[in-house]
Amino acid sequence: MSAPVRERWRILIGAVSFADAESVLRLAEKISTVLTLDLGGLLIEDSDATGSPQARLVTLSGNLVPGPSVEQAGVIARAEARAFRAALSRLADARGVGWSFETRTGGLVSGLIGESRGWDLLAIGYRQTHRPSGRIILLGAERGEGGEAEAVVDALAATLGTRVERLPRPDDDDTLDRLSRSHAAAVVVELSDGEVLAEDALQRLIDAARCPVLIVAAGPRPDPSPGRSG
Repeated sequence: MSAPVRERWRILIGAVSFADAESVLRLAEKISTVLTLDLGGLLIEDSDATGSPQARLVTLSGNLVPGPSVEQAGVIARAEARAFRAALSRLADARGVGWSFETRTGGLVSGLIGESRGWDLLAIGYRQTHRPSGRIILLGAERGEGGEAEAVVDALAATLGTRVERLPRPDDDDTLDRLSRSHAAAVVVELSDGEVLAEDALQRLIDAARCPVLIVAAGPRPDPSPGRSG
């Protein structure tokens, strides 16, 4: 396995629900045995999907039902935030690393792009309704030694006991279609120095992957002190 290129990694876990966040927390728990992670949690409440008279939810049977009221949405959001924060705190305490947690209102993709600067890894939670194949998919990177994306996928593959599949960056429908049929355990994307994914590109990637997406940001980042809580 290639050596990690950082002594510590700052990972921001973003999700719209605790169920989505759990998928990444499980991955973070595993790879934190190989990489030293300082943890950040960001729970984003979609203001367009809750508390509106026009809001509707789709049940497992495919029926549309009224969404929660403003009061109900508030109760749900507070419960989700408590669960997310507690799980993040437990993992950080178990590993002896720093952590922070915040909540935001807005859209998932726009919120994550806005808050992700300064983090080494952006991990987007996605509750998996299918059985993952276990593969780790690395998008757009050539095989090499010592790269940041290589360190992440190697840690995932080693701790999950699985293999890595490489695909080109999803610039066309063919790659997105292959990704949607992959049933991967996680998808890792490496950005070039200073690159930021456009909102529509990131949304298409999340929709196609249907699993946790980890975005590796290139370039130097500050290293926080261990043991910090928020």
